Amino acid sequence: MAIIRVKRGTSVPTTSHLTQVGEMGFDTLNNELYIRGNSSVIKVGGGFTLLYEGTGFIPSTITSNNITLNRTINLYDKILTFEVRVVTSSDTYETHIVYGRMGTNSTTTASATYDRLYSWTTFDGQYFKTHSFKAYVSSIASNTMTVGYVKHLIGNFSGTSIAWTTNTTTTIYLERIWLVN
Repeated sequence: MAIIRVKRGTSVPTTSHLTQVGEMGFDTLNNELYIRGNSSVIKVGGGFTLLYEGTGFIPSTITSNNITLNRTINLYDKILTFEVRVVTSSDTYETHIVYGRMGTNSTTTASATYDRLYSWTTFDGQYFKTHSFKAYVSSIASNTMTVGYVKHLIGNFSGTSIAWTTNTTTTIYLERIWLVN
C-alpha cells in the first residue's frame, strides 16, 4: 500500500509552500487540510472557519480595528457569521447568529436607502426587540476588523397600543466570528 505524505505547518499553506497541483498541506494549529489547485491553495471540506473567539461586548461607539482576528485575511465581500448574546443587568439571553457580507463602509448615518447595521429581532408575544450593530473591514488583508455602534429598539405590545423605546441598558457580547466558506 502506498503512503501519502502531507506537508505540515502551523499556518495556512500558500502557493509557495505547496508548489505542485494536487499537493496537500495540513495546518496543525487549526486542524485544517488544504490542497494546491491550479492557481491557489484551497481548504478541503469548506464549512466555517473560526476567526475570533472572545467575551468582549460590542461598544455603542465606533473604534476602528477594535477586534483582533486569529489570522490575517482579506474579508472584503466575504460572508461572516457573528455569534452574539444579549445581557440585561443579571439576565443572560440566548445566543443569536447574525450573517453579513462585509464591506468597507464605515458610515453610521441613518439612511432610508442603505442598510447600515446588522440586526436580529426577537418577539416573545409582548416585547418586539431589534438589536443592531455596525461591522466593517478594510479592502486588504488584515488581522483586525471594526465592530460597534450598538442600537436597540424595543416595542411593548399592550392591548391595542405599542410603546416604543431605545433601551440603552442592554449589552451585546460578541462571542465568535466565523468566515462562511
